Amino acid sequence: MQIITGKFRGRRLVAPKGEQTRPTLARVKESLFCLISDKVAGSKVLDLFAGSGAFAAECFSRDAAEITLVEPNNLAIDAITKNLRGMQYTLLKLGYDHALHRLKNLNKKFDIIFLDPPYDSDFDIISLRLIAKFALLEEGGIVILETRAQNRLQNLPKSYIIQKERQYGISRIFILELKNE
Repeated sequence: MQIITGKFRGRRLVAPKGEQTRPTLARVKESLFCLISDKVAGSKVLDLFAGSGAFAAECFSRDAAEITLVEPNNLAIDAITKNLRGMQYTLLKLGYDHALHRLKNLNKKFDIIFLDPPYDSDFDIISLRLIAKFALLEEGGIVILETRAQNRLQNLPKSYIIQKERQYGISRIFILELKNE
């Protein structure tokens, strides 16, 4: 696992030991960044289920302006610290729901929010609802959701529209925007 492009291109990344995190495959990450390449430079990024921090590292390497990661697991935090050395970022050592409440209280807004929650949880839908409710997404911002390939987002909150959808093996990527009300 390594950073694909940008000023940290080729940097090797480590993944936390154990099965609590599931790093995004290199080909999935490369395809995803092709889809969003015009949105990264200068953006404010939230990596909500950060794991190894690979998504955030890739964004920083591509000149994102501000990176915020959320991760409560100590093994994952160790990996993030190694992977993002020399990069500027904010790390919230909280569960996703507490972190979203904290970000709301800080009046934070993001251009890109990346969600890669555990596949067999309902954290994706809960997170999407809280992001919309707390107005954490900048106007024109996107939410990227990585989920199990079988997930068709039947319970997608009505406040979102699917801009793009791609399947890569066992993973499905959704790029979502909030509807203009």
